[in-house]
Amino acid sequence: MTIREHISLLQAKHGELQRIHAAPTAYPESITQTPTVLVYAGPGSTWMHAFATGTPTESGMQSRTYNVHVYVAPAGSGKMETDVQLVNSLLDDFQRLYLRMANNGLTGNPALYPQLMMDEEKPASDTGSGYMDYGKQVFHGFEFNVTITDEFKEDKACPLD
Repeated sequence: MTIREHISLLQAKHGELQRIHAAPTAYPESITQTPTVLVYAGPGSTWMHAFATGTPTESGMQSRTYNVHVYVAPAGSGKMETDVQLVNSLLDDFQRLYLRMANNGLTGNPALYPQLMMDEEKPASDTGSGYMDYGKQVFHGFEFNVTITDEFKEDKACPLD
């Protein structure tokens, strides 16, 4: 799967959470509904499979961290306690969602790729409650970082061809 497909898959899962109002796959000019979730591609790595002889194949693996930004409520709304408690509740919701995704697989089958990795080596991590900027707005929110590992094949034309 491509980065765009991974982001779409994550956003579909995020959109299933009851308290999330928007989980778009396109990046809006401004955020008008909260809580809103946006996903950005972070650092990644790619490696090739090899036959027993050491000869590379035309398939491999890719692992990428996705930065999940959750914009919970506009800062300065005069509802600090309510906003912070909603951030805390959503942190719990996302933690449970990622655990379920790691256990059940992103496509419903834990034996198939892509897989959300969640172990000591690649934990799903969060920033905790804080302030986040988007455009000219400031929000209460948090960021989660999750890693997806997937197989790939050299089945698409290379842009250099």
